[in-house]
Amino acid sequence: MNTRMIMRTGLAVLTLLILTTGAALAWPEEPFAKIDISGPDINGVASITDPELLTSMTITGFMDFSQSIPAPQDLGAGYELHRYFKHEDGTYWDFDRVRYHPNSSGGRSYVFYEEGIGYGPAHNAGLWFYATPEGDAAMQRILAQVAAPAARATGSAAPARAAAPALALLGTLTAVLLIVWAVQRRAVRPRPAESSAD
Repeated sequence: MNTRMIMRTGLAVLTLLILTTGAALAWPEEPFAKIDISGPDINGVASITDPELLTSMTITGFMDFSQSIPAPQDLGAGYELHRYFKHEDGTYWDFDRVRYHPNSSGGRSYVFYEEGIGYGPAHNAGLWFYATPEGDAAMQRILAQVAAPAARATGSAAPARAAAPALALLGTLTAVLLIVWAVQRRAVRPRPAESSAD
Protein backbone atom coordinates (compact mmCIF):
# COMPACT_ATOMS: atom_id res chain seq x y z
CA MET A 1 0.00 0.00 0.00
CA ASN A 2 1.52 3.31 -1.04
CA THR A 3 1.87 6.33 1.19
CA ARG A 4 -0.82 8.31 -0.60
CA MET A 5 -3.40 5.52 -0.06
CA ILE A 6 -2.48 5.23 3.64
CA MET A 7 -2.88 8.99 4.09
CA ARG A 8 -6.30 9.01 2.37
CA THR A 9 -7.52 6.09 4.46
CA GLY A 10 -6.22 7.70 7.64
CA LEU A 11 -7.88 11.02 6.77
CA ALA A 12 -11.20 9.28 6.05
CA VAL A 13 -11.06 7.40 9.37
CA LEU A 14 -10.14 10.59 11.25
CA THR A 15 -13.01 12.49 9.60
CA LEU A 16 -15.45 9.72 10.51
CA LEU A 17 -14.23 9.72 14.12
CA ILE A 18 -14.61 13.50 14.38
CA LEU A 19 -18.14 13.41 12.94
CA THR A 20 -19.35 10.55 15.14
CA THR A 21 -17.69 12.02 18.24
CA GLY A 22 -19.40 15.37 17.56
CA ALA A 23 -22.75 13.62 17.29
CA ALA A 24 -22.12 11.68 20.50
CA LEU A 25 -21.15 14.85 22.35
CA ALA A 26 -24.37 16.51 21.17
CA TRP A 27 -26.55 13.77 22.72
CA PRO A 28 -26.19 14.73 26.39
CA GLU A 29 -27.48 18.26 25.83
CA GLU A 30 -30.02 17.56 23.10
CA PRO A 31 -33.61 17.14 24.36
CA PHE A 32 -35.32 13.90 23.51
CA ALA A 33 -37.81 14.20 20.66
CA LYS A 34 -40.32 11.83 22.24
CA ILE A 35 -40.77 10.07 25.56
CA ASP A 36 -43.32 7.30 26.11
CA ILE A 37 -44.33 7.12 29.78
CA SER A 38 -46.23 4.40 31.60
CA GLY A 39 -46.83 3.91 35.29
CA PRO A 40 -49.17 4.72 38.19
CA ASP A 41 -52.27 6.79 37.31
CA ILE A 42 -51.43 6.77 33.59
CA ASN A 43 -53.93 5.06 31.34
CA GLY A 44 -51.76 2.90 29.07
CA VAL A 45 -48.80 4.73 27.57
CA ALA A 46 -48.59 8.52 27.24
CA SER A 47 -46.41 9.87 24.43
CA ILE A 48 -44.82 13.26 25.10
CA THR A 49 -43.57 15.22 22.07
CA ASP A 50 -44.17 18.81 23.25
CA PRO A 51 -40.76 20.56 22.99
CA GLU A 52 -41.61 22.83 25.94
CA LEU A 53 -42.14 19.84 28.22
CA LEU A 54 -39.01 18.09 26.90
CA THR A 55 -36.59 21.05 27.15
CA SER A 56 -34.88 19.77 30.31
CA MET A 57 -35.24 16.12 29.35
CA THR A 58 -31.74 15.57 28.03
CA ILE A 59 -29.43 12.67 28.87
CA THR A 60 -27.40 14.61 31.43
CA GLY A 61 -30.14 17.15 32.22
CA PHE A 62 -32.46 14.48 33.61
CA MET A 63 -30.06 12.22 35.52
CA ASP A 64 -27.04 13.07 37.63
CA PHE A 65 -24.42 10.82 36.01
CA SER A 66 -21.61 12.16 38.20
CA GLN A 67 -21.99 9.18 40.53
CA SER A 68 -24.21 6.11 40.74
CA ILE A 69 -25.96 5.47 44.06
CA PRO A 70 -26.93 2.33 46.02
CA ALA A 71 -30.33 0.90 45.14
CA PRO A 72 -32.97 2.77 47.19
CA GLN A 73 -35.18 0.67 49.44
CA ASP A 74 -38.97 0.42 49.69
CA LEU A 75 -39.76 2.24 46.47
CA GLY A 76 -43.19 1.89 44.97
CA ALA A 77 -43.88 1.39 41.30
CA GLY A 78 -42.04 3.95 39.22
CA TYR A 79 -42.68 5.47 35.83
CA GLU A 80 -41.04 3.80 32.85
CA LEU A 81 -39.65 6.24 30.30
CA HIS A 82 -38.92 4.99 26.82
CA ARG A 83 -36.85 7.75 25.23
CA TYR A 84 -36.34 8.61 21.56
CA PHE A 85 -34.27 10.97 19.47
CA LYS A 86 -35.32 11.90 15.94
CA HIS A 87 -33.44 11.20 12.72
CA GLU A 88 -33.13 13.88 10.05
CA ASP A 89 -35.78 12.07 7.99
CA GLY A 90 -38.29 12.50 10.84
CA THR A 91 -38.28 8.90 12.07
CA TYR A 92 -37.69 8.19 15.74
CA TRP A 93 -34.53 6.57 17.02
CA ASP A 94 -35.34 4.23 19.92
CA PHE A 95 -32.59 5.27 22.36
CA ASP A 96 -33.08 3.82 25.85
CA ARG A 97 -35.36 3.01 28.78
CA VAL A 98 -35.13 4.37 32.33
CA ARG A 99 -37.42 4.18 35.35
CA TYR A 100 -38.23 7.29 37.38
CA HIS A 101 -39.22 7.08 41.06
CA PRO A 102 -40.40 10.38 42.58
CA ASN A 103 -39.35 10.91 46.17
CA SER A 104 -42.58 11.32 48.16
CA SER A 105 -40.70 12.76 51.15
CA GLY A 106 -39.53 15.75 49.14
CA GLY A 107 -35.89 14.66 48.69
CA ARG A 108 -34.14 13.88 45.44
CA SER A 109 -35.95 11.48 43.14
CA TYR A 110 -34.36 8.33 41.75
CA VAL A 111 -33.74 7.03 38.25
CA PHE A 112 -32.88 3.43 37.36
CA TYR A 113 -31.13 2.97 34.02
CA GLU A 114 -32.86 -0.08 32.58
CA GLU A 115 -31.26 -0.48 29.16
CA GLY A 116 -29.73 1.22 26.19
CA ILE A 117 -31.48 0.27 22.98
CA GLY A 118 -30.32 2.48 20.13
CA TYR A 119 -26.65 2.48 21.07
CA GLY A 120 -24.28 0.15 22.82
CA PRO A 121 -22.84 -0.83 25.06
CA ALA A 122 -24.96 0.98 27.64
CA HIS A 123 -22.44 1.06 30.47
CA ASN A 124 -24.98 2.61 32.87
CA ALA A 125 -27.51 -0.22 32.51
CA GLY A 126 -28.53 -1.65 35.88
CA LEU A 127 -27.33 1.39 37.87
CA TRP A 128 -29.26 3.86 40.03
CA PHE A 129 -28.79 7.64 39.88
CA TYR A 130 -30.39 10.71 41.37
CA ALA A 131 -32.60 12.82 39.15
CA THR A 132 -31.29 16.35 38.67
CA PRO A 133 -33.44 19.16 40.12
CA GLU A 134 -34.21 20.30 36.55
CA GLY A 135 -35.09 16.78 35.46
CA ASP A 136 -37.27 16.27 38.51
CA ALA A 137 -39.14 19.53 37.85
CA ALA A 138 -39.57 18.58 34.18
CA MET A 139 -40.99 15.19 35.17
CA GLN A 140 -43.45 16.81 37.58
CA ARG A 141 -44.68 19.07 34.76
CA ILE A 142 -45.05 16.08 32.46
CA LEU A 143 -46.85 13.99 35.07
CA ALA A 144 -49.22 16.88 35.75
CA GLN A 145 -50.19 16.66 32.07
CA VAL A 146 -50.58 12.89 31.75
CA ALA A 147 -51.19 11.31 35.16
CA ALA A 148 -54.69 10.68 36.50
CA PRO A 149 -56.74 13.02 34.29
CA ALA A 150 -59.95 11.45 35.64
CA ALA A 151 -58.88 12.07 39.22
CA ARG A 152 -57.97 15.67 38.42
CA ALA A 153 -61.34 16.22 36.73
CA THR A 154 -63.19 14.68 39.67
CA GLY A 155 -61.16 16.69 42.14
CA SER A 156 -61.91 19.95 40.40
CA ALA A 157 -65.58 19.17 39.86
CA ALA A 158 -66.27 17.95 43.39
CA PRO A 159 -66.14 21.38 45.06
CA ALA A 160 -68.55 22.75 42.45
CA ARG A 161 -70.99 19.90 43.09
CA ALA A 162 -70.71 20.42 46.84
CA ALA A 163 -71.26 24.14 46.47
CA ALA A 164 -74.27 23.82 44.15
CA PRO A 165 -76.93 23.24 46.89
CA ALA A 166 -75.52 26.07 48.99
CA LEU A 167 -75.60 28.44 46.01
CA ALA A 168 -79.19 27.43 45.20
CA LEU A 169 -80.24 28.06 48.81
CA LEU A 170 -78.48 31.42 48.84
CA GLY A 171 -80.22 32.39 45.59
CA THR A 172 -83.64 31.41 46.98
CA LEU A 173 -83.10 33.37 50.21
CA THR A 174 -81.97 36.40 48.24
CA ALA A 175 -85.12 36.25 46.08
CA VAL A 176 -87.38 35.91 49.17
CA LEU A 177 -85.68 38.87 50.86
CA LEU A 178 -86.10 41.01 47.74
CA ILE A 179 -89.81 40.14 47.56
CA VAL A 180 -90.32 40.94 51.27
CA TRP A 181 -88.44 44.21 50.89
CA ALA A 182 -90.52 45.20 47.83
CA VAL A 183 -93.82 44.36 49.59
CA GLN A 184 -92.87 46.30 52.73
CA ARG A 185 -91.75 49.28 50.73
CA ARG A 186 -95.01 49.34 48.85
CA ALA A 187 -97.05 49.00 52.07
CA VAL A 188 -95.44 51.97 53.79
CA ARG A 189 -95.44 54.22 50.77
CA PRO A 190 -97.80 57.21 51.48
CA ARG A 191 -100.76 57.36 49.18
CA PRO A 192 -101.44 60.60 47.35
CA ALA A 193 -104.13 62.76 49.02
CA GLU A 194 -107.51 62.59 47.35
CA SER A 195 -108.73 65.88 46.00
CA SER A 196 -112.25 66.87 47.05
CA ALA A 197 -114.61 67.83 44.34
CA ASP A 198 -116.27 71.27 44.80
